[in-house]
Amino acid sequence: MNVYEHHDPFSSAALPTFCRLVPHLCWLPLARACRASPKAVTPSEGAKPVPEGFSTLTEGCATILTQGNNEAFFNPAQCVNRDLSIAVINYFQKVRMDEEQQGGTKQKSKVVRTCSDGGLRVLEGLAATGLRSIRYAREIDGEVEKIVANDMDPIVVESMRRNIEFNGVADKVETSEGDARAVMMNNKHSFDVVDLDPYG
Repeated sequence: MNVYEHHDPFSSAALPTFCRLVPHLCWLPLARACRASPKAVTPSEGAKPVPEGFSTLTEGCATILTQGNNEAFFNPAQCVNRDLSIAVINYFQKVRMDEEQQGGTKQKSKVVRTCSDGGLRVLEGLAATGLRSIRYAREIDGEVEKIVANDMDPIVVESMRRNIEFNGVADKVETSEGDARAVMMNNKHSFDVVDLDPYG
């Protein structure tokens, strides 16, 4: 099994740079999403035995299955990007809940979803291995109603489906096969978060 480790962007050395780039998030305890302690990283929790002919890659709280033919794109360099995405969505969840509790959604329109409408709905339009969606399912705080992991390659979607089952998150993550643009056009106002990352 390969575990991709990375430097914590919220370490004492890196935090000043991060605060300059994203000052409104600086005060948050965001290290939760990036730390790599044994307690925080539990990739095998709920996972099934590794099928014959597969190896595994672990990042955060997700483990994906891989084969020699690299049927789905995986970019280990984007690990910190995925960590930050989780941290930002957790912050969004908190702000969303706080605003609703304070009556900030009194003039709610038909196209705005609030916490009272249900848990968070996420679309990952370019999901590839499904790693990001799996991490979202396992690492986002609060209620997550649905995560749609989309890709237009049927072979990749099958690989994604296998990874979702392997991580035991099929109750939260569903696969979709199609062009991300069409999926978004056909599901207007259906998601609270739309993630489009062509670099993995």
